[in-house]
Amino acid sequence: MRVVLADDAALFRKGVANLLREAGFDVVGQAENADDLLEVVANRLEHQGKRRGGGFLRDRVHASQIIP
Repeated sequence: MRVVLADDAALFRKGVANLLREAGFDVVGQAENADDLLEVVANRLEHQGKRRGGGFLRDRVHASQIIP
């Protein structure tokens, strides 16, 4: 399973990423805030060849809609 992590604390993200990798997850991205999270996911979708990738995601989900 692919995972993208988001948290404002870099050390926490790194620790969680290591734990997830050890448990067999594929950590494909990390973000410091909601805006960066959307960008990372959008770029990942576009990289995978998803036709409606980044623009579609950004149009549908505004960072303020993500619960902290």
